[in-house]
Amino acid sequence: MGFSRTNITQLAGNRLQIYNRQELANDWWTARTRKVNADGYYTKSMNTTDKAIAEVKATKWYNDIQIKIDQGNPPVSKSVNQICDLYLIQLNEEVARGDRSQRNYDDYKTVVNKFIREYFGKKKIDRIRTKDVENFVIWRQNYYLTGKGSKQKTATYKRNGKLITRPAQKPKSTTVSALATLKTALNGVFTTAVRGDFMAEQNVPRIEISTRKTKAKGAQKRPAFTSGEYDTVVRKIRQWIKPDNNPNNAPRITELNDRKVLLRDYFLILTNTGLRPGTETDGLLWQHVTFPLNKAKKKYPLLQVTGKTGSRDVAAMPRSVGYFERIKKYQRDRTGSNPAPNQHVFSTPDGKHVPHDSLRQVFERMMTDIGVTHDANGNKFTLYSCRHSYATFRLTNAEIPITLLAKNMGTSIEMIERHYGHLDVRNMADVLGSHK
Repeated sequence: MGFSRTNITQLAGNRLQIYNRQELANDWWTARTRKVNADGYYTKSMNTTDKAIAEVKATKWYNDIQIKIDQGNPPVSKSVNQICDLYLIQLNEEVARGDRSQRNYDDYKTVVNKFIREYFGKKKIDRIRTKDVENFVIWRQNYYLTGKGSKQKTATYKRNGKLITRPAQKPKSTTVSALATLKTALNGVFTTAVRGDFMAEQNVPRIEISTRKTKAKGAQKRPAFTSGEYDTVVRKIRQWIKPDNNPNNAPRITELNDRKVLLRDYFLILTNTGLRPGTETDGLLWQHVTFPLNKAKKKYPLLQVTGKTGSRDVAAMPRSVGYFERIKKYQRDRTGSNPAPNQHVFSTPDGKHVPHDSLRQVFERMMTDIGVTHDANGNKFTLYSCRHSYATFRLTNAEIPITLLAKNMGTSIEMIERHYGHLDVRNMADVLGSHK
């Protein structure tokens, strides 16, 4: 909610203001100064109605901020609870925009409120160190074993709008999935603090939570398309996206056609970038996409993405330039203008953002229609298979070192070796087969 400032007085060479808030009856003075490394202002009540005293207190407050900045410390410190509030507001806005599902928001909200707030609470965010995070993880792992959760007799949750209470189940250990959600939520809290200039990026503690799943006997490798399967999908998708003309359902058919057309480029971009679908694509805006030249003087897409592992630059395959340009062309043909810089890349020709969850449903329908649903081992293809296919194709073709591939995909060398190490034998099959 906005408010009206009155009696605005400029101080410190117009870098500091004091003012009264019109909607407050106490006439206390408030000070504000613009943030250096983030949008918005730092504000603080001077707790006085005396203007002269307010000027002195505001000037001292402003000078203290400058000293902290010079020392490389956050100008204003906030508690973990305050940062959690900001993080949940951000997640809720993503739900409202369609960038995040309500279920995903509910999962993170539970983790934030039940664990992060309970453990860190009023502790200042910039005072948390790696050792604190390590102790927090241990506390979480023991929560239902020997901690507070072990004393709970019942569990209450909502289903279909109704509150249901049942005897509490005591898990033997914290699942890998629960730890992964915890790690993502904690990363989100720290990222929110850095973006708000309440924590220096270099002071963000390491979050060393193992989310490795124990591989069951006979478990299959992650499903990725073979070259033949990929070519089949690319060939058949052209026919599949042809408009379905049905005048009786024109609006619905038009919307479906738009999503089918968008899915084609979404599929191709995922397979030529290695992006995490949803996690890194739902927040991708046109201002995050540039087209520099490589050493061969060819344009390639350079993407600034934010997701599971924070922010990074992703260099896409040069041929994917055409896929991005085709999305722009569809919008030009429909609206007469190019997408705005702050518009989502993955949008229908009228500029409406289509989140991953919606495209995933269209993808599943497409794969069923064209008859390519499972790999040779019976594993079902998903849009995440595009990311695995990108890694497989790059490793199979031996185009780049594994260290560079890991950096471009926002993952670790260990993860690459764990999931794609079996390709070494495949790549060397001709050599190995020649020995008697």
